[in-house]
Amino acid sequence: MHDMKKIVQFLYLFIIAIGIIACTSDESDGNGGNGNSDLSYALTTGASANALLSDARFDEIIIEAVYAGGFKSEQSSLNNLVAFFKC
Repeated sequence: MHDMKKIVQFLYLFIIAIGIIACTSDESDGNGGNGNSDLSYALTTGASANALLSDARFDEIIIEAVYAGGFKSEQSSLNNLVAFFKC
């Protein structure tokens, strides 16, 4: 019984220690840590639609199909995707 009490006390101390470590502040800039927080170029949802859908700003789009080994897409699927984007 005395050993069980020590185990419970140890678990309480362990949980408290983990809680303290997890809650300490860490000088992070809050945006993934890359240090770039300039979002002046970012547009709201919908505001960038004209730039993406017209050719005033972009005249081509390059899409790369990436797959894991042994899971290559069928050529007909890629052809259908290209046809969809050309519509």
